[in-house]
Amino acid sequence: MHSGGSHGRQQGRPLRWIQAGIRQAGVPMTARRDRLARRRESLGFSQERLAVTLGVDRTTVGRWERGETDPHPYIRGRLSGALQVTSAELDTLITGGPGHGNLPPRSAHDIG
Repeated sequence: MHSGGSHGRQQGRPLRWIQAGIRQAGVPMTARRDRLARRRESLGFSQERLAVTLGVDRTTVGRWERGETDPHPYIRGRLSGALQVTSAELDTLITGGPGHGNLPPRSAHDIG
């Protein structure tokens, strides 16, 4: 019979959901990821269309935007290309670091 601690759960919620609400770098997780969603939307992408473009499941894009997971390193190059941002700008969209305002649209020839 199990009578120990929560082992990563609190009131039936997975630990990652609880951690998603924790502030990092002074910026709430939801505010950080809203920028990612706004960037996607500003380029006319639905979650599903971006997912198809990247070769991932739509739920994966949703998890990134909800702050439940981060894009894996191997997908970040394709994600920055699709969102027309540099890798540093993508990190800013994800982490909420300096210069986290709205990023202007770019044309494909601006991406290097």
